[in-house]
Amino acid sequence: SHTGALAGSDKVIDAVFKQTGVVRVRDMDELVDAALGLGTQPLIRGNRVGILSVAGGFAVEMADLSVEAGLAVPALDASTKEGLSKIIPYYGSTNNPVDLTARALENLSWPGGCVALAAKDPNLDAVVLILTAMREIEICEGILKAMRGSDKPVLICWTAGEVAGAALEYLKDNGVPVFPSPKRMVNALHGMVQYAKYILRDEFSEA
Repeated sequence: SHTGALAGSDKVIDAVFKQTGVVRVRDMDELVDAALGLGTQPLIRGNRVGILSVAGGFAVEMADLSVEAGLAVPALDASTKEGLSKIIPYYGSTNNPVDLTARALENLSWPGGCVALAAKDPNLDAVVLILTAMREIEICEGILKAMRGSDKPVLICWTAGEVAGAALEYLKDNGVPVFPSPKRMVNALHGMVQYAKYILRDEFSEA
C-alpha cells in the first residue's frame, strides 16, 4: 500500500492478524528471522525454552530477552539436570539457562550431547544453543545429530560469525539456520510461537 494509506487502529490490525494466522513483525530482521525459524523447524507446541550456552553472559541475555518476548524459561526436569551434571564441570550451571562453560572446547561432543538431553526434557518445547569463538566441524556434527533426533525446534546462535568458517557453512549446508545474536534468535522463536498459537489453538501449551 502507498505510504499513509494504512492509517487506522493498530489494535484492530493486530486482532485481525491473530485471527488469520499472520505473524506480525516490526522490521526486516524480524521478518527474515521469523521466516528462517518457521521454514526450518518443527511446529513449536508451547512457549517453554531451554537455553544452553558456552558463555554465561549470553545465557543470561538470552533468558532476559526470551521473557520480554513472552517466552518462558522453566526449571529443567531432574533427570535432565542429572544428565547434564555428568558433562558440565562443577563451576558451570545445570539450571535453565544452562552454562556449559568454555570447557566445551575440550570435548567437541559436549554441545551436541547437551542439546540431545535438553530436547528430551518434558518441561521444554524448544532448545537453543549459543556458541562463541568455536570453529570445529566436529561440534556441528554432534549438534546436527541431536537436532535430527528431536521433534522439537532446536535453534543455534553462533556469535563468532564468519570466524567460525567451515563449521558455520557445514550447518548452513545442512539446512540449519544460524542466528548471529540472541536477539535475532528470539525474533525467530517469537514468530514461531505466534504461528503455533494460531494453528494449535487450545492445544498450545503456554507457561
